[in-house]
Amino acid sequence: MDYKEAMDIIAREELGRYKRYTFDGSVITDNQIGIREAADGWQVFCTSERGGVEIIKTYKDKGEAISHMIKGLRVEKSMAERPWY
Repeated sequence: MDYKEAMDIIAREELGRYKRYTFDGSVITDNQIGIREAADGWQVFCTSERGGVEIIKTYKDKGEAISHMIKGLRVEKSMAERPWY
């Protein structure tokens, strides 16, 4: 998956409403999921409400990292939309 495909999915599925996201990791904020380039490939990461960074997985291929990030945004959406009883 490339950047344009990811942005199309984010817009179509309204994934940006539930968690912040980044494709370069240059600005890291709280409650965020994203990818950033590292020495050994592309890291998929998330941050907590306090901004602590957790590396989820590192990929050699940027497209695979983007796909993983999109899956994470979909999970956030499904959790936000589930009914609370």
